[in-house]
Amino acid sequence: MSERLIEVGIAPRWQLFLTKRSMNELGEFMKLISDSRLRERCEAIGQKFEFFIGGMTPEGSGYGLEGLRIEATDLALIPDEMVKASRDGLKLLGRPENELYEELIKADSPPNMDANMNAISINSSFDVYPNIAEPAEWWKLGNLKRDGVDAVIKAYLDETTPGMRANRTIPLSELTRRYGDPKSLKLYSKGDLITRFMHQWGVDYMKSL
Repeated sequence: MSERLIEVGIAPRWQLFLTKRSMNELGEFMKLISDSRLRERCEAIGQKFEFFIGGMTPEGSGYGLEGLRIEATDLALIPDEMVKASRDGLKLLGRPENELYEELIKADSPPNMDANMNAISINSSFDVYPNIAEPAEWWKLGNLKRDGVDAVIKAYLDETTPGMRANRTIPLSELTRRYGDPKSLKLYSKGDLITRFMHQWGVDYMKSL
């Protein structure tokens, strides 16, 4: 894909998701960039090659990788060359959970997760979800064929799904007490840690039905 982009005059941009499984392969990643001459070839078309190190959002399939999430102690394994070359350094990896725990345990406001733009997602079975978070059962607005457009839109506007209600009402301090780990060194942005809490809440909610 990167080759084709350069051929048509578009600089590729790479995002690297670090996990414990990949920590011993970071030198090979930098060597791939060097051997492919991506920086030089992008400069030749008047653009800049960028890559950045991002954190995994712990929802959907991403939640299944939580066991591989890197910790603060893993940062020493990242080559300095990679940190300097990354567009945002290590900023997007966030902070240790134990630090964020101390902040969130004092927060009485609800998550109030939101999207940059209002939209809905529809899967092949015509189930409809708000684009606030993952397409999980506790967020589901309804089914277009079974419930109809009006009912689905009303559920969206009135925020009547279990996930949407929880998003506006459950204090972050409660979610943190229930799902946070005050000893964890796993790295999260604050938003991603809250997303994990909401996923864990949703799983528990569905089990309670």
